[in-house]
Amino acid sequence: TSAGKEVAALAPSCRVADVVRAGTGLVVEEIGIDVVESEGEALAEALSRECDALVCDALTHEHLRIIAGAARRVADEYDIGWLPADPGPFGVEFASLLGLLPSQSLGPLLIVGGSATEATRAQLKRVEETIGARFVDVDVTRLDPVTIGRRIQVLLHEAPAEALVGVRTATSPEDVEPNGAPAAQDIATSLGRAVRIALDGARPSGIYVTGGDVTGAVLQALEADGIEVTDEAMPLAAAGVLRGGPHAGLPILTKGGLVGGSGAAIVCLDHLLALVRRRVDA
Repeated sequence: TSAGKEVAALAPSCRVADVVRAGTGLVVEEIGIDVVESEGEALAEALSRECDALVCDALTHEHLRIIAGAARRVADEYDIGWLPADPGPFGVEFASLLGLLPSQSLGPLLIVGGSATEATRAQLKRVEETIGARFVDVDVTRLDPVTIGRRIQVLLHEAPAEALVGVRTATSPEDVEPNGAPAAQDIATSLGRAVRIALDGARPSGIYVTGGDVTGAVLQALEADGIEVTDEAMPLAAAGVLRGGPHAGLPILTKGGLVGGSGAAIVCLDHLLALVRRRVDA
């Protein structure tokens, strides 16, 4: 139709990068979905190109998280100032990482990753790479709850609103079953004590814990009677608030160490953050 031809004349290309180039004269680079999904160094290198504007492909909300997390890391490393052109989900995601949302009064979320499974290791690695979580990495053959707790406390104090910080016991496949490791319950008890020490001087907005032994140890260390469960992020991932003790009312989400794929921790943390925000707004 004539209307269709008029639209085609106004926008001869359906590619966003082509339209921006034609309309502004800016130097525009594109980042395809294959690079976004590769994450890591490839995405960071693409984001650090010299240009005036970048157009990134994204199909899901997780892709937006990946791009936002990588953009923040590149900004910190290369002193780049980003201006997101998308006022929708990506803008919100990036603003949240920078601590610019109205809920700035919220503290960070604390991750306690003590489950000695490959699933948990991979899930927390994904959280680190896509959202920029900062971790205290623990050598389970040299457990020192006081030192670990103080290091967690430092991260909590340094973290902006709604950031993710935590402690984990495995960063590589070799860490899942290290030689000379103490019994799982001893590791869990040490992590529980470390969390108690960390929370003596800092209060996160919520806690995400992986592994049943670790959850029990954290509850005992925080002198909680239990968890008042409100809902689930997924099967075997219960969310609620602590009951009893000095931290009563603190939102918490616990997940079995073997539960879920590589993105399970991100789903759980999204759910926990939503719970925290609801309680603040109530």
